[in-house]
Amino acid sequence: MNKQTKLRHVVLSMIMAMFSVVGIFFMATYMNFSKTSVFHNENVSVTNNPVSVGEPIQISLSSVKRFQCGSTSVRGYASSINEPERSPIGLNVFVERYTSNMEPGHKVLNSWSFKMPEGMTPGEYRITVEGSFDCQFLVFEEKKSHVLRDIYLVVVE
Repeated sequence: MNKQTKLRHVVLSMIMAMFSVVGIFFMATYMNFSKTSVFHNENVSVTNNPVSVGEPIQISLSSVKRFQCGSTSVRGYASSINEPERSPIGLNVFVERYTSNMEPGHKVLNSWSFKMPEGMTPGEYRITVEGSFDCQFLVFEEKKSHVLRDIYLVVVE
């Protein structure tokens, strides 16, 4: 082997090693992105507890957003604590929505109001809110969902 051929092999080996390192980096980054939730350090509550029958249910969320994500849908349901055999009640009509679209890594302050469904009787409830998101990180895009559970609600006359 002459010097030029040896040099060519060394350069090609270095290039292949760099591509391998970059490939491993992107694979690890994608795996972390796909397994990580949209928010962390969540604090969610009904801000107008107790809520009178017929009044909107106002919910507030503060958390830190991990990625650049846009909400595509939000739905909720309330399960009666007093009557656990009762079917969950859908909370899908929004009266008001406020979204603070902060950059990832910053605290997100978000609030919204659900219309109280017909037939929601006085009592204690646990609300679950499920959101769907389109998220981006570096060159990756993924659909994600996030669930907020055990939001305490009291409905009064």
